[in-house]
Amino acid sequence: MKPMGNLAVNAIFKGLMESAGIYGDDQALLHLGAVLLRTAEAWEAFEDFISRPHPATDKGKHKLEVEAKAKKLWEKFIKEREEAQDRLALRYAEIETKIEERLGVKHAKERPLEAMEIRTSLKGISRDERVTRLQQAIANNDTSIMGAVFSNHAFISGFTEGQYRQYRQRAALKNAPEEMKLKAVLNHADELLSSQFGRIQEGIQGVTNKSVNRLADAADKASERLSKALA
Repeated sequence: MKPMGNLAVNAIFKGLMESAGIYGDDQALLHLGAVLLRTAEAWEAFEDFISRPHPATDKGKHKLEVEAKAKKLWEKFIKEREEAQDRLALRYAEIETKIEERLGVKHAKERPLEAMEIRTSLKGISRDERVTRLQQAIANNDTSIMGAVFSNHAFISGFTEGQYRQYRQRAALKNAPEEMKLKAVLNHADELLSSQFGRIQEGIQGVTNKSVNRLADAADKASERLSKALA
């Protein structure tokens, strides 16, 4: 499958920015979009260069030039990908901190004795009542109970790991909807970037294994476009 081009990338990211709601101008999201756009532009320039060998260049020499450009292109993409992943990891941590604040985790850590008493109380009642108490806390945005539960291990409050994950997710969606929406959009954007890199890798492997012998008058222009994309 071919890498996505400019038009496709622009259309997709416009939709992602709208889906992010109040975080549509989030810097991490915009950075992912910029990286994806640069990969699309560079790949289109690379394809143009492949298909437009200089009339004075023989097939063998052009193939060597294509392989050299491909190597430089891939090295640039790898660097861009690593930088994007580093930024994304930092942003995920920031978002998670905001979600924890909305769920009362910070409050619970600042008042450990109070949180411990709540966990002990929950563990001492029946399973059904314990679940009901947590469900009510989530519905009513009771950060004291949510924070006490979600600031420590599941078993300490009497919940299973499965229950903990389920209600932690439910609580976040209920009480930190915009942050959860942003996480989902960033995940989608990262998946798109990973897919784009996979497609580019396959494309580079494909074109460097082919003999290229078509001539075109616009060879110099194609080379200039690629040089700008790699700058």
